[in-house]
Amino acid sequence: MNQELYSFSQQLDWISQDTNCFINLEDLAGITFKIPKLILRRDQYYHQGPYCEFAKLNGNQPNCANNKTLSIQKALKQEKSFSGYCPFGVWDHAQPVYFDKQCICIIYAGGLKGKQKLESINSISFQENKIKEITSSQQKQIKEACLFIKKSILYILKNWISEGNTLNKKKSADFYYQAVSSYIQNHYHKNISIQSIASLLNTHPNHLSNILKNNSKSSFNQLLKQHRIKKAKILLMTENLNVTQVAYACGFQDGNYFSTVFKSVVGTTPKKFQSKKK
Repeated sequence: MNQELYSFSQQLDWISQDTNCFINLEDLAGITFKIPKLILRRDQYYHQGPYCEFAKLNGNQPNCANNKTLSIQKALKQEKSFSGYCPFGVWDHAQPVYFDKQCICIIYAGGLKGKQKLESINSISFQENKIKEITSSQQKQIKEACLFIKKSILYILKNWISEGNTLNKKKSADFYYQAVSSYIQNHYHKNISIQSIASLLNTHPNHLSNILKNNSKSSFNQLLKQHRIKKAKILLMTENLNVTQVAYACGFQDGNYFSTVFKSVVGTTPKKFQSKKK
C-alpha cells in the first residue's frame, strides 16, 4: 500500500497542538522546494503567534526581520540549539538542522510569553489574554519536540538522497519557475529578492531571471508586486484591517508607497477599493 499516511506538514501541526506552541521552519537550502515530502503550508514558513502577527501588522516588521536575521546568523555559527526572549518579550526555541556541515534549516518553536508584560507596538497595546505564558516543563517539551522534528527532516532527506537525488543538482527550467512561484506565494509578506531565492536553489539570479522572462514575460519584482496586490485586494475586502496594516501584511514597508503601487495596478486607491465592501 503506497498511500501516504500523513505529511510532514501535518506532523508539525500535531506537534504544535501537543506542545501548545507555534512552529515554523526557516528553509536555508531549498529543501522544502526540492523534497516533495517536506513541502509546507505558507503559514509554516513564518512566526504565526498572535503577538508576532500583531507586531507585524502594526509596523514592527523591520524589527522582527532584523531579529530573525540575527537568529539565523547565530544558527550558521553553531549547531547547538538555543532559546530565549525577543526584545519584545516573546519566547522562542531555535533548533538548527545541519547536514554535511551545512545548516539546511532552522526549526522555530514557541511564540509564547514570559512573566513580563509584552511590549506595545507604536503605542498600541496587545491583549495579553491572547497568548499563553511559557512554563519550564513546556520549554523542555518543546525542545524535545524540536529534536524529534530535526531527526524527521534528516531521515526524509537521507531517504531522498538514497533515491539518487542531491541538493546541489541542477534542475529543469520548469522546476525553477515553479519553485520561484511557490517562494513568492509563501514569502511575499517578507523582504525577499531574486537573490535570496537563487541562493536557496543553488543557482545564479540571472539564470532565474531568464527563466521567468521565458515563462511569464515578467521579472521577479513584477511577479512579486502582482501577487502582493492580489493578496492586498483580498485583505481589504475580507478583513477588518486599515490600509497601513494591509500594506505591512503584504510585505510593503510603507503605507504611502503601497497606496501608490496599488493605484498603479488596480486604478484606484486602497481606501476607495475597500469602501466598496460596505
